[in-house]
Amino acid sequence: MTYNVDRVIKGLITEADLSSLARKFQADVGLADDGEIGPQTLAALRGHASVPELPPMVWPLAKLPDGRAPIITSGHFLSNPDRPDHAGDDIMFDYDPRSDAPMHIGDAGRTLKFWVPQGVYALAVAEGEVLMASRISTGYRVWVQHVNGLCSGYFHLINTVVQPGDIVHPGDHLGLVGDNPVDDDPRHLHFELYVGDLATYPQGTLDPEPILSHATLT
Repeated sequence: MTYNVDRVIKGLITEADLSSLARKFQADVGLADDGEIGPQTLAALRGHASVPELPPMVWPLAKLPDGRAPIITSGHFLSNPDRPDHAGDDIMFDYDPRSDAPMHIGDAGRTLKFWVPQGVYALAVAEGEVLMASRISTGYRVWVQHVNGLCSGYFHLINTVVQPGDIVHPGDHLGLVGDNPVDDDPRHLHFELYVGDLATYPQGTLDPEPILSHATLT
């Protein structure tokens, strides 16, 4: 370490070199290769969550019939310090009062800006095997095991249309999106990515946002 610090001081390692190294590391571990040492890159460097080579992915919500794309409305704790226990991303759609059904704000309703219409399914982001599909206090949840130890989690579902052992493919339906029954919140999908044995949760949690930035919208 002292050797490398000395090389930086002497100008033998420049800022451009460091940025290039960061981009290579980010590409190798499946992060957005912007050359910036942000929270996700730091987490991977510190071994908080080793990011495997990622399979091709789609978003866990499809575009609405009018073309509106899903958006992240509340991020993972690595990029959202206001929610230190939030181990994933909340995903919704922009609400359009000109065309969308009027709904109350609050439990099972919408926010001032965002919503999820009734009848929207959570989608498998990549091929894998269903590990869990069960009801917990926050609604139904599904965990899917993908390649290289990567798992994806889908929470606050009304039901599940898969069961453990099922093989799913990108875009397959997993269950209808609902809300958290123990909270006064609107319908939304809480989506997580995880590396390793779920028995150690949340040790291997990843920030989905930079990974979803490269995923396909269906």
